[in-house]
Amino acid sequence: MPDIIQFGDVFRHNEQYYVWLAQTESAVYTAKILDIDDSKMLIKHKNSLYENAVRKEDLDRPKYSFVELSTECFQKQVAHLANTQGNVQPTVYFDIISQHQLNPADKKNILFEIQSSPNVPITLKELTKDIQSK
Repeated sequence: MPDIIQFGDVFRHNEQYYVWLAQTESAVYTAKILDIDDSKMLIKHKNSLYENAVRKEDLDRPKYSFVELSTECFQKQVAHLANTQGNVQPTVYFDIISQHQLNPADKKNILFEIQSSPNVPITLKELTKDIQSK
């Protein structure tokens, strides 16, 4: 696929918003932007989700791996990094939302979460390690 979409671009697929992270020939990596209600719930319970995962030795499940967005049109929402691979198939059509781009701070925070979280696929870490957030 040509570089018509880049890290941090927002697109819509099946009436859901996603942040484009990376792509290989066989997989697309995205972060799903949760609605305000789901975002509030996740933010509110982040610590307890993490503590439950530690207690159950279930740290490979990224329930608590997300970034709170500060981009104007996505404030009070999160980009959730669970299931980054597989939300969208590489060959499907999606709408690029040009007026809804993440701000540089959000891109930087998503990159940091990808690189620092033990729950993000190693392939995604490798694909994004050289990206410089602007």
